[in-house]
Amino acid sequence: MDVRIMVETTFEDGETRTRDIGHIHRSHDEVEPENLGLCLEEAKTLLNQ
Repeated sequence: MDVRIMVETTFEDGETRTRDIGHIHRSHDEVEPENLGLCLEEAKTLLNQ
């Protein structure tokens, strides 16, 4: 499973900008409801990028 993390900003004039922050990959055996969020290590890696 590939997860894309994006930030979408809508300005007062209606303009919308999307920024791709990063992505993570999880194997199909990790796809469980408790694994859908980011773990601390994944978040730290994304912040460092």
